[in-house]
Amino acid sequence: MPYGSLVTGQMVAGLRRLGFSKVFDTNFAADLTIIEEGNELLHRIRTGGELPMITSCSPGWIKFIEDFYPGLLRHLSTCKSPQQMFGAVAKTYYAEKTGVDPR
Repeated sequence: MPYGSLVTGQMVAGLRRLGFSKVFDTNFAADLTIIEEGNELLHRIRTGGELPMITSCSPGWIKFIEDFYPGLLRHLSTCKSPQQMFGAVAKTYYAEKTGVDPR
């Protein structure tokens, strides 16, 4: 398989062979994060909020800002990371739709 090949389908097939009945990725949640960050940016622009706004889409990035540039913390978006966004969607919307207890 050449370097850079997309293997999503193979990963899903492998996980299903191992017994997983559901396999999710965070692409949808990343889209939700982008939408929320866009809305937050528009709100900041309209209301004179803190600019520039810095993305908060990576927990590692947030930790880097906290440790090395704490003066920029007020510029971070308040949006959840795609991982956190997916967790919230899975525990609310998906759990409700499938009748799964999210606890």
